[in-house]
Amino acid sequence: MAGEKTEALLGAVSSFGFGGSNAHAIVEVPARQGPTDRDAAYAGLRGADAATEAHQPMVWLFTGQGSQYVNMAKSLYETEESFRQTVKECSAYLATEKLLPTEGPSSLEDIIYPGQDADAEEAEHLLMQTQYSQVAIFVVELALTRVLKERGLRPAAVLGHSLGEYAAAVTAGVFSWRDALRVVAVRARIMSEQDPQDGVMAACRLSAAEVQAALDSDLKNLKSVAVAADNGPRSVVVSGRREGSLPQGFACLPLPANGRCC
Repeated sequence: MAGEKTEALLGAVSSFGFGGSNAHAIVEVPARQGPTDRDAAYAGLRGADAATEAHQPMVWLFTGQGSQYVNMAKSLYETEESFRQTVKECSAYLATEKLLPTEGPSSLEDIIYPGQDADAEEAEHLLMQTQYSQVAIFVVELALTRVLKERGLRPAAVLGHSLGEYAAAVTAGVFSWRDALRVVAVRARIMSEQDPQDGVMAACRLSAAEVQAALDSDLKNLKSVAVAADNGPRSVVVSGRREGSLPQGFACLPLPANGRCC
């Protein structure tokens, strides 16, 4: 039970059985040993600083297309000022430079966070479009890095998967966020214009050799489906036209990416 701030915290623990109270213990918060002099106090503070500096190095990994969803990181958008300002700043830059398609929404902020009155299915369909999804992912990743850096976190190294390489490059200081945002937006728009509706991607738990052998065994796939990314010993992404068939008899998961690239 808690008493006044000046009192020690006490607690009672009982063990009951058929015979009544088999055991009963009263515990108290241990007394805090204060420094005996000023030098000892300074030494303790220096030790605390040293302990915080001896953390393990971190590696930040930035994801690619297919990770987007409506209202992603909304809790951070609502509670973290730096996150919200980053999204607004990027959205304003895209509008000023006219980097988003003219026929669609002019505010990236409204695309990621459409509001409660928006049609959920329409909002999801819009964010699935390459020209919006890639830009949205980059902006959210950029905002996340700023929140982490505000808390004193710094990566020892950064990695990016596909589209995530741009956010990783900005974090590493390779180029400015404005340059990266422009490249991502222009690249995404060009990709969407090339083949806006006909592309499909799928992740396969196979080796690249197994996937290629499966595709080669079916002549109609030679030009319509191909290995797009060899991510690991048993992690391969294929892409191509929707009319092409995926490798049969294997576990392949279609990815939520509108187009042939991520």
